[in-house]
Amino acid sequence: MANILLINPNTNQALTDTVVKEALSVAHPSFNIQGFTPRTGLPAIDSEDDAAISAEACWGELGDNPGPWDGVIVACYSVHPLVERLQTTWQRPVVGIMQASWWAAQRLGLTPYIVTSSESWVSQLQRDLIGAGLAGRVSSIDRGVTAIVDDPVQAARALQKVLDEEKRGDVAICLGCAAMSGLETILSPLDVPVIDGVKAAVEYLRVVLGVGPLDSGRVAL
Repeated sequence: MANILLINPNTNQALTDTVVKEALSVAHPSFNIQGFTPRTGLPAIDSEDDAAISAEACWGELGDNPGPWDGVIVACYSVHPLVERLQTTWQRPVVGIMQASWWAAQRLGLTPYIVTSSESWVSQLQRDLIGAGLAGRVSSIDRGVTAIVDDPVQAARALQKVLDEEKRGDVAICLGCAAMSGLETILSPLDVPVIDGVKAAVEYLRVVLGVGPLDSGRVAL
């Protein structure tokens, strides 16, 4: 049994419930995935400053002891400071959903095309791609986390509109927000792969922890 902690760094419990459900839908049967929502902090993370605030809120509750966790997922599509802090302090495999989605795109030999939730993230994510030495592009459906969680069908329609304009065949669409997890299941068929960072993180930990292979009925990237 591999115990996996899935951290939603904002205070939205409904989002935590969503990402845990989506993670479990592709997890190896030996994975025990538990969600974590901080009691204090921010209801949404819309900037690097917000990410820093949310990291401190989570750290204040999680602390130095890694407990029973064999691996950790941080469900914020950013260079979230909690990832490096937990890697250093807990000495466990820790992955953010952004890094996991890029890993999955590279496994497919494709360039990341990030579609994020808010315009406020576009320039920062573009800088993150450049900082990682990756080619790629970023666009937005311009909807907040709460709006996506509350009405995923409308969010999927907005996402579909953006993706239908993508004609290049050398890209992988990376869903650039934890709240988008699962939206790919209600999209119309596309000619390019769509990567859910939450599910990519589950697969990443499966590989890193040496667990597997997956049962035939489950989906791997």
